[in-house]
Amino acid sequence: MYTKLQKLIEGNPLFDVKLAFPSFKASQLRTLINQRLYKVLNVPEFNSTR
Repeated sequence: MYTKLQKLIEGNPLFDVKLAFPSFKASQLRTLINQRLYKVLNVPEFNSTR
């Protein structure tokens, strides 16, 4: 998902000049997305590390 988003932003000339893509590891990006989804959907967070 990170790679697709990065390619989309870098491939669009309007975004490429205005946005500097952050250097996230894919797992960090996934964690941020999941945290936001849990907050928006009002779902208790699931801890996958047991």
